[in-house]
Amino acid sequence: MQVSHAQGQSAYLVSTPHANNEMELETTDASQNNASLITIANNAIQCDEAIKTEINGLQTSAVTAQQVLIDDSLRKAIFANVGRQQPPRYYLPKIKKAIYAETEPGLDCTRFLSHFNNMRKCFDAIVRFEHNGVKPNLVGGPFAKKLLVLDLDETLVHTFENNPPSGCVKLTIMLYGKHAKDIYVKLRPFVREFLALASEMYDVVVFTASHSTYSNPIIDLLDPAGSIFKARYYSDHCTKVDKYLVKDLRVLGRDLRHIVIVDNTVLCFGLQMANGVPILCYKGQDVDTELYELLHFLAFLSGLDDVRQGVMGYFRWDHFGKHYRD
Repeated sequence: MQVSHAQGQSAYLVSTPHANNEMELETTDASQNNASLITIANNAIQCDEAIKTEINGLQTSAVTAQQVLIDDSLRKAIFANVGRQQPPRYYLPKIKKAIYAETEPGLDCTRFLSHFNNMRKCFDAIVRFEHNGVKPNLVGGPFAKKLLVLDLDETLVHTFENNPPSGCVKLTIMLYGKHAKDIYVKLRPFVREFLALASEMYDVVVFTASHSTYSNPIIDLLDPAGSIFKARYYSDHCTKVDKYLVKDLRVLGRDLRHIVIVDNTVLCFGLQMANGVPILCYKGQDVDTELYELLHFLAFLSGLDDVRQGVMGYFRWDHFGKHYRD
């Protein structure tokens, strides 16, 4: 998710520093974090040894987004989480390790602490949100499974306007349908495997706060056959709350018990925290295992009658929000 401030539904929204839902970040250290965070993180179930081994293997081999390797062992490891009594490890244990500055392959403490700081700041805005009536806006379908709503920028990809690193794909987009502009897209490692396996468990849609003229070429890059994403939602589907563009899940017209949204910016699912799963921002780094770890957690949620129980039981957003309002 790159953008939050409402700039008009037809505005061209692309990666630009500080023009997004991520409020100014600040670094922190263990002395600045409250023990309440440790309590939350301690509720996260420690990763199974088998999953640890797989994650370490991914980190060691530096799997890139361009590699699509889905074999039976990978599928078995993911789907073993469906029907589990306890959730697999995701996100929170890394926050805890970052606070204590514990080293782990692939763990960038600064990135996790900054992301956590941003979540804390988002709650200052979220507590002011009010639910208003929203008319359902049904797009795509039909839907047969639970619904997985995925953000685009900094969740699945990162976009560069200048000085792209290696591994980027050059795309030409039309600004307002008139002016051509080149952008460079870096796919998040494991993204193709993630989308293929996630679509076996969920109906998958993309929901971005960017305009369709910017987003569609990137979505087409991720899903060239059009077989993954059941629907696409853009900035004009967002709801303006205060000065922010928020993804109100009620516009999807689906039972909230069966919707999971993944976004790198907590503010985006601030109207339905019980449906929201955070993910660390992707900035174009070559080694990143967040989608792999997320997939285990999503498999666990897919087996629940009400995904909100799994999300709230794990992330305890109610406790998190209460602490940081004080």
